[in-house]
Amino acid sequence: MSDPVKVHLSPDDARFAAALVAAGKYSTLEEAAKAAFRMLREEQTRSDAVRDELQALFAEMDAGVGQEVSNEDFAELVRRAARSGG
Repeated sequence: MSDPVKVHLSPDDARFAAALVAAGKYSTLEEAAKAAFRMLREEQTRSDAVRDELQALFAEMDAGVGQEVSNEDFAELVRRAARSGG
């Protein structure tokens, strides 16, 4: 295991983390920090997946593949994707 890394938080972030611990959402500041990094990692993974999907779609469009979609149909596809989490 690697050596611990010190992280300096702004006063506002330190208060926020301490409040989460005080509220019982996390048992320690370290646990809260680990959760924050886990969430950042998950967000980055989702962002990377969206970027990759968009790049593939744009490549298809550039190649003339795909179909025309109305604004209404596109909006419905976006709503469905948001509801399904992807």
